[in-house]
Amino acid sequence: MPTRMRGCKAVALVTALFLLGVPVALRADSGALKVTSFPSGANVSVDGKNTGKVTPMSMSLSVGKHTVVVFIPNSGWKADTENCQIVHGDNNYLNVTLVPTTTTGPAGPPGPKGDPGPAGITNRGKWSSTTAYNKNDAVFDKGSYWLATAPNTNSEPSPTNTNWQILAAGINVRGAWQSTLNYNANDAVTDSGSFWLALVGNTNSEPSSSNLIWLLLAAKGAVGPAGPAGVPGIVGATGAAGPLGPPGPVGANGATGPIGPRGPVGVTGATGPIGPQGPVGATGAMGPIGPAGPAGATGATGSIGPQGPAGATGAMGPIGPAGPAGATGATGSIGPQGPAGATGAAGSAGPTGPQGPTGPTGPAGSAGANGISHAYMARNTVASMLTYQGINVVSLIVPAGTYVISGKTWLQNLDSLPGPASCTLSSGSDVTRVNLLATSQIGGDRMPVAVQDSATFTQITTIVFSCKHDDLNNRGMSANDAVLTVLAVDNLN
Repeated sequence: MPTRMRGCKAVALVTALFLLGVPVALRADSGALKVTSFPSGANVSVDGKNTGKVTPMSMSLSVGKHTVVVFIPNSGWKADTENCQIVHGDNNYLNVTLVPTTTTGPAGPPGPKGDPGPAGITNRGKWSSTTAYNKNDAVFDKGSYWLATAPNTNSEPSPTNTNWQILAAGINVRGAWQSTLNYNANDAVTDSGSFWLALVGNTNSEPSSSNLIWLLLAAKGAVGPAGPAGVPGIVGATGAAGPLGPPGPVGANGATGPIGPRGPVGVTGATGPIGPQGPVGATGAMGPIGPAGPAGATGATGSIGPQGPAGATGAMGPIGPAGPAGATGATGSIGPQGPAGATGAAGSAGPTGPQGPTGPTGPAGSAGANGISHAYMARNTVASMLTYQGINVVSLIVPAGTYVISGKTWLQNLDSLPGPASCTLSSGSDVTRVNLLATSQIGGDRMPVAVQDSATFTQITTIVFSCKHDDLNNRGMSANDAVLTVLAVDNLN
């Protein structure tokens, strides 16, 4: 198969020239295409027309898509066809390696056994100040891989330390992009749901598909379908009766009701005391003079006889008209609460509630072609309380392959007692331990924790970043803002 150069569309090459500081002069309507090949002297045709030129060559083409064929007629080399997107300017390059047309001959005899190769690289895991390292030992330190060039102990790798040579620079995850922060090469950020890698140092240059300072590592995924409605919760218990409200205003007097039916005659009451003597009645008319009788002797004055019995009570007279209504009496106390009424009809649906938490990370896609790194990242922004047995703080599902793994979080002690805690990766990493002060001891109750590892998996694997508290007396520790980053690599040297 012909070897195809990925820079045919010029985007990656423009980026490289930008990073090297090469000035880019652009024209609005055309671009210069420069073609080289191995072997040189190959003919070049564009859009089906022979240019009459041989490689190395250059020519001006209109901006847009063109089909370029590089070939050597009547030779043993296969022609190579490329679809090139020409951009305005002088930065459109195409480098083609032709392959010969060959036929398979019979297998030759085995060659002699070669000499033993040089000593390989020994992977020693995470760098430790107490470990003695030999030449060709490889370690992981501060997100990068280093190779020992000479035996050493307690000599931490750095770009200025001649005991070490850098093998692979790691990605430094900086969280969400911010316009006020300074970013360096290999800093990784999230922005608008996608994951970006800084190619050079920059400030206030937001990542986008047209910003050549940033490389898109993982695009924002599509929004998943809405989940099913949850089961309605049970009705809560009736709350306690509220305090007695203030008395309401006095209502208006009601209309006078009708006269009720006549009541039965009451029992005759006891005889009242004798009333005062009435006035002397008027003198009656003089009667006729009777015949004169004989004069009798004057008798003594007799005593007053007893009073006769009282006469029967007369019939009750008719009821008189109703008197004016009396003043309204004071409001009586509120009676006990009556039984609860029947449940009313359901009201209309309320407004949509706030968005729920982010769902779990979906399974990782299949591995890309060799030569292109791929980064997987999961994040948990919810504080997770630690247990003595350990909890899953954040996890990722990756396909089979070779990976560099990094887990980061910060632990907080919410207890009044100090205590130790630790974090580890399920891939078999070393355990990272910290000692947290009590909440009353300011300055040490919060500490960042980072765990790194590398591993090769032969099947789809779930990588778990877990943490635990290491003291049964302390039960108030939490893991916060955990990030798990997994970078696919070709191999571990």
